[in-house]
Amino acid sequence: MKQVSEADLDLLADETRAIAFLATIMPDGTPQVTPVWFNTDGEHILINSAKGRVKDRNMRRYPHVALALMAMDDPYRYVQIRGKVINNRSSVRQFETKPLDRSLLVKVIESGTRAPNAHNRQSWRFVILTEKLIMTKLADQMSLDYEKALLEDGISRAAVQEQVKKRKKRLTGAPAVVVLCIDTADLDTYHNENRNEGEYLMAVQSAALAGGYMLLAAHALGLTGVWMCAPLFAQKIVREVLGLPGTWMAQGLLLLGYPAEVPEIRPRKSLSEVTKWI
Repeated sequence: MKQVSEADLDLLADETRAIAFLATIMPDGTPQVTPVWFNTDGEHILINSAKGRVKDRNMRRYPHVALALMAMDDPYRYVQIRGKVINNRSSVRQFETKPLDRSLLVKVIESGTRAPNAHNRQSWRFVILTEKLIMTKLADQMSLDYEKALLEDGISRAAVQEQVKKRKKRLTGAPAVVVLCIDTADLDTYHNENRNEGEYLMAVQSAALAGGYMLLAAHALGLTGVWMCAPLFAQKIVREVLGLPGTWMAQGLLLLGYPAEVPEIRPRKSLSEVTKWI
């Protein structure tokens, strides 16, 4: 709680009965202020909002906020806090048409290069697409294999066409697409196939960590995004369409932009379901 001085810590106590004014940012960039009740866990300020309210949608869209804590018995005594909402990142698939500034994309990519990686080999490679023509060409070519696979799964042609159309729209609707690859030329090779497989999987893990860092960085910058695994099933097509070296293997797509929707944060499994303490 670095922004609150020792002299003002009592404003966080229940008995002081302070009230908070929360400032968020509207989609058009104008500010919006709402009085809210609050609490603290000793490290964070906790506020409550019903899903779908204006402040809830604003915080999901852009997590940077300002808060003024005011003593109810003395309106001239208050503390101002600026910060960022946490635990509100979600995957967004609909974007505004507003283009992304190159400097923002550079910051996102730089964050990816700070991720932990096996042997510090940094075998990740990033291909950034911002032109609709190349996005459309990639989507069209990848959809040929996707459509064939869905039909082979026994899905009706009408349903397949709808899925293909939705995926094309998603890919081409993003202001920027990052194709996340690994370069197998950076990997060590062994006579033992198990070791070769392990080396490849370490590169995949490293690239996945980079992608995760990039999504978190995008969120911190007021952007949003979603991960698509589609290139795993069309690596040759991706290489040919984008003119990539033969040693580059596409692992995923990161679609990035400003959110045009504010989706509900999907529930996560409880810790008890996914952890084992020994």
